Amino acid sequence: MVFKGVQPEKGGVEGVVDVGIIVIAHFENPAKDYALEFLKDILLWRKRCLIPVTAFLGAYHILTNYLGVEGVSACEALKKTFETKSPALYTNISFELAVEALTNAMGYRIDSWGGSLQLPKLIQRP
Repeated sequence: MVFKGVQPEKGGVEGVVDVGIIVIAHFENPAKDYALEFLKDILLWRKRCLIPVTAFLGAYHILTNYLGVEGVSACEALKKTFETKSPALYTNISFELAVEALTNAMGYRIDSWGGSLQLPKLIQRP
């Protein structure tokens, strides 16, 4: 089944991953190794789940504002995940805009959504 708005090559999706798994996989905690393994399976498309690129903006916010992860560390780790160009990454916004938002959030010490001020006009709509 292909859902409306999902890129056609991503049919047969089993689920959608949100902020929680991304956060747990990107900071030191007892479940990190399990989350990383799960995320690895998703990024390698062994588990056919989508991860909206916007979820990384939410993950940055939680990592830096609630879990005390340094902005530089959070930004670099999240951007590294984009480098996989995995088919699991659902580009509801472009990678470029997400990287810009994370970089702005880190550099200006603002919320990751504030780092993407152009977001409303650049969201890709079906």
